[in-house]
Amino acid sequence: MHQLSLEAVTALGTAQLNTLRDPSLVPVGDHLRQRFGTPYIPSFPTGFSDTLAFIGSVAAACSVDAKQALDTEQAIQAEILADFADIGDSQGVFCGPVTDHESSRAAREAADALHIRVSGCKEACQLPVHPVVGTTGVRRMLHRWRRAIRA
Repeated sequence: MHQLSLEAVTALGTAQLNTLRDPSLVPVGDHLRQRFGTPYIPSFPTGFSDTLAFIGSVAAACSVDAKQALDTEQAIQAEILADFADIGDSQGVFCGPVTDHESSRAAREAADALHIRVSGCKEACQLPVHPVVGTTGVRRMLHRWRRAIRA
């Protein structure tokens, strides 16, 4: 919201749903909901399960059926896991510059889905964990893991 034009500011009230960049913007979401009646979702999804919940929340807020979108998303997630089956059953330790709870949870979920054993052993293969947004973010993270495991 830092560099919005006046036209963009006046259009804020026309949205059917607002998605906030992160939970710290909830006061902004509350204000827009109070002022314009626009519901909001407090942040972007982190990881696979959050993406499914996000789709459900968007559908509910917009009064639409989420089944087709959820089925499509689940198929995409299954395809991603199949694409990375070659790194399944590996062992590693999470590392990275950011250790926020959401990214760690998304990393753990992906590791569990691929049967990757995560240990605290510093000598184990280092699996980089970065902020993960949605399914695409998980795919990027898994590419990094593949490079680390094969190095």
